[in-house]
Amino acid sequence: MKAREVRERLHGKVEPELIVCVCGIAESLSSQQQEIKALAEMLDKTVDLLMQLGVTIEGTQNAVDRIQKIRGEHD
Repeated sequence: MKAREVRERLHGKVEPELIVCVCGIAESLSSQQQEIKALAEMLDKTVDLLMQLGVTIEGTQNAVDRIQKIRGEHD
């Protein structure tokens, strides 16, 4: 919940000092959620890159094996 929403819901129901504290917590949580989302997106991209790297390594190893087999047959 955003600080504005907290302010609206608590206005006139609790002390103004408490509203300030709760809004501060809400702002902090909102910022943390945005950072966590950004980190999750970066992690997702990193995992994708690692999977692509694995496929590339596997393909390279297969190519090396084939080259070695061809050289072994012709030597």
